[in-house]
Amino acid sequence: MGSVRKRVASWRWWRQVDSDPAESGLSLIEVVVALALIGIVAAAAALFFIRGVSTASKIQRDQTAISVATQAMELVRGIDPQNPENGSTNRLVIGRSKAAVQAQWGAATAEDKAATIAAWDTAATSTSTPNVPLVSKTTVSNIEYTVNTLIGKCYRISPASSAPGDCVGTATGIETYRVTVIVTWSERACGTAACSYRLVSLIDPNPDAEWNLSLNPVPLDDETTVTVGGPQTLIWVMGNDEIEPGNDNRVILMDKPDPSEGKGTVALSTGDEKGGIVYTPPSNYTGLVEFTYMLRDSLNRPSTNTATVRVLVLPLAVDDTAGVEAGSTTSIDVTANDIGTIDSIVLGDEPQTGFSATVNGKKIDVTVPGSTPEGTVITFTYYARQALETGEWGTSIEPATVTVKVGSCMNAADRTIEIPATRDGSVVTDLEINKLNENKSSCWVALTKLEQIPVKRGEIKVDGSNWNGGAASAGTTIAIAPDNNKPWMVKITYVMRATKNGAATTEPKVITVKVLPVAVDDEYSVEPGEQRDLQVRADNDAPTDNTVSMEILTPLTSGCGTMTPNLPDGKVTYKAPDDERTCVFAYRLVAVDVPQLVSQTATVTINMEYSTTIHSRIASVYSPWRKSSDSGSMGSETVEKIMDNSPTTKWFVGLSHFSGSQAKFPVSAIYRMSVSSKLREYSLTSANDFDERDPADWTIRGSNNQEAAEDPNHSSWTVIDTVEGERFTDRHQTRNFTVDEPDSYRYYQFRVEKTRGSNSEFQIADWTLIR
Repeated sequence: MGSVRKRVASWRWWRQVDSDPAESGLSLIEVVVALALIGIVAAAAALFFIRGVSTASKIQRDQTAISVATQAMELVRGIDPQNPENGSTNRLVIGRSKAAVQAQWGAATAEDKAATIAAWDTAATSTSTPNVPLVSKTTVSNIEYTVNTLIGKCYRISPASSAPGDCVGTATGIETYRVTVIVTWSERACGTAACSYRLVSLIDPNPDAEWNLSLNPVPLDDETTVTVGGPQTLIWVMGNDEIEPGNDNRVILMDKPDPSEGKGTVALSTGDEKGGIVYTPPSNYTGLVEFTYMLRDSLNRPSTNTATVRVLVLPLAVDDTAGVEAGSTTSIDVTANDIGTIDSIVLGDEPQTGFSATVNGKKIDVTVPGSTPEGTVITFTYYARQALETGEWGTSIEPATVTVKVGSCMNAADRTIEIPATRDGSVVTDLEINKLNENKSSCWVALTKLEQIPVKRGEIKVDGSNWNGGAASAGTTIAIAPDNNKPWMVKITYVMRATKNGAATTEPKVITVKVLPVAVDDEYSVEPGEQRDLQVRADNDAPTDNTVSMEILTPLTSGCGTMTPNLPDGKVTYKAPDDERTCVFAYRLVAVDVPQLVSQTATVTINMEYSTTIHSRIASVYSPWRKSSDSGSMGSETVEKIMDNSPTTKWFVGLSHFSGSQAKFPVSAIYRMSVSSKLREYSLTSANDFDERDPADWTIRGSNNQEAAEDPNHSSWTVIDTVEGERFTDRHQTRNFTVDEPDSYRYYQFRVEKTRGSNSEFQIADWTLIR
């Protein structure tokens, strides 16, 4: 009981309980304690609120800094970073001057500059506007943010995925740009130092790799054969190539045949035949033709290799007809009408039983027994062959058929015979038809039709008698006699007969006879500057009348004067240039009424040369070494004496009596010509005494500059001849010298470099320009 009481007494000490419940309440101590507790809680809540507001503000400013930095980086990323192909400045650093960049990087921290090499625009100045500002400022919610953008280079050591990817500041490896954006702002939370946020990015200036998901095309060589003069041939070159399917033409032609070589032409196929090459064979060339091509894939990228197309153009064997007499062996020139290069022939189908055909070189000998009835037809075939550089034969694809008819006078063919006109009047020419057709001379040629173009200009003679195209006339000799050899074309239709009045043994054929004008080369000599009529046609051409006109093919070259052709008359009015030279032009004669009748090309050579000696064209002579005293150059021994063609006079110079540059060699004399002249040869004549005064070393020089006429050292002088160590063996001796490459000059200088005695005295009797 006692212990219980103590506990109650203690409780009662802390809180008194009135006996009247209605009068109970808080004591002063309780109130004070309660207020203290409330104050503590309120202070804690206020501190929490203040700190919460401060933290929220800091987060908001940090987020703003991140946004500002991101915007600055997006500005950089919006610029094309690829290095220009022409090697100019990268667009990222355009406008960033060296001084501004170095100042910016000098203020940056070591961490911001680590492993990076500053980059700038070498052409930029302090007034340049950069694509990416070095420093910029922006204000958000009354807070100013400063943006520093550092742009520099770093290098990745290797692009391999297995190698380290660090971008270092050593210029070895793959170039990359490192961009560092630093945003700073002032805030109490950061103390005395500014708050900052950094954003770093690597930007690759190299082009993106292209991924080729298609097959890399591989063209392969092709070979084909065609016939000379044949139709266009489609060569499906892609048929054996390695390439993905496609509807477009993937072929790229590379080396093609030169059209001037006449080896055919190539072109890409079109339309439904895309993917091939169309080859057009040449008209007469046979042999190997090569050209190359590449392929491109679906991304238009070419193949890494080229393929060669080899086209073998084969000769064409053309059918032949011939006549053979019974009981004889006849050699038939079967290749005469074939096309291409024919080196040999081989038989195809043999003739019928009882007849033989034997290859004899490029002919075939046909043997017919004597009992063979006249009119029998024999046939056989042959192939034409060309020897190739490979050692193989290029054989015609199709054989030619030879049809032989047994009988006399069986050969006839279309022929063209050209007869040159002459200046000797009408000349009778035997057409030798039997010889051309390889018939016996006793065979009869029956003329059935005559066409004369433009009109009759002569006679057709049958066994010496004129035939005017009326009733058929037969003879063994057919000749033509043009009127004064005027241009004329005649077409004669004929057949062969075994007898004069017998039946025709051949089909009708046509002989075309052309009487052609003749142009002959001419050569004229004309004085420089002269105007003359050149009678080009009248001098040696045929005919000389107005049935032909002259056609200029190659005109005069520049500097060769002018010419005015009178084409109908065949005359040329020519005005020569003022200097010596050789000029040419080419022409031909054309029949006025029959333009297809033309002569061969003739050349007219015009030599511009003076009929007088070149020495006679010297207008005056000049030398700075004129008379200064009797010893220097006496009045009777002046420079004029060297042009008088007299070995007894002379020009003497005593250098010791002159001053300045005239007191030493070289010594010069200058001839002034009346017109420009070409010097090919000159002579010097020694004087009467003292051989040590003779010239030993000298040059001859030419000039067309008027200032050089009184200036031996003028820059326009050209050395045209050099002589060293020359010795005259006698007095009054004349020595001739030639100029290897003469040209035309208005002024000539004789320049003595040294005399035989190497002293200060010089003399010469004459300097003569020969030609």
